[in-house]
Amino acid sequence: MPQTPYSKALGDHDALASLREMHGKYSSALASLDAARWNQPLAPGKWTFAQLVTHLLHTELAFCLRVRMAVTSEQYTVQPFDQDAWMDHEPAHPGADAFAAWASLRRVNLAYFAALPADDLGRAVTHPEFGQISPLWIIEALAGHDRHHWPQLTAALGAS
Repeated sequence: MPQTPYSKALGDHDALASLREMHGKYSSALASLDAARWNQPLAPGKWTFAQLVTHLLHTELAFCLRVRMAVTSEQYTVQPFDQDAWMDHEPAHPGADAFAAWASLRRVNLAYFAALPADDLGRAVTHPEFGQISPLWIIEALAGHDRHHWPQLTAALGAS
């Protein structure tokens, strides 16, 4: 099975443990942002805090749908999505709202992912770019995605 685009960021971390850990880290880091700070860019020319969290929400939505489709559909092929097109068509929500939606969906997904039997996690599905993958691969990609964005967030918070 190919590496995910975020395998390097995930490293040797267990995917479910990492999803739980990063949920807590993002929750702690973002809890104290006020409305003005949500609208500040992470760095010059970069997304705002609200846009980053909207992107995390989009990714959570897309990846959890992929997992659910993968374990319930025969011969499932993953539908790619263009993160920039999603952001262009759905600009950032108020940061606190996007964060609350992401945090709630993450809790639901953690329970769902943890309850999946090994046969479902290993089920073969097709990705147009990566070939044969599995629901576990998708979960690992999601976990790595969290870790990929974490240094950007912490650098921006430290710069204030």
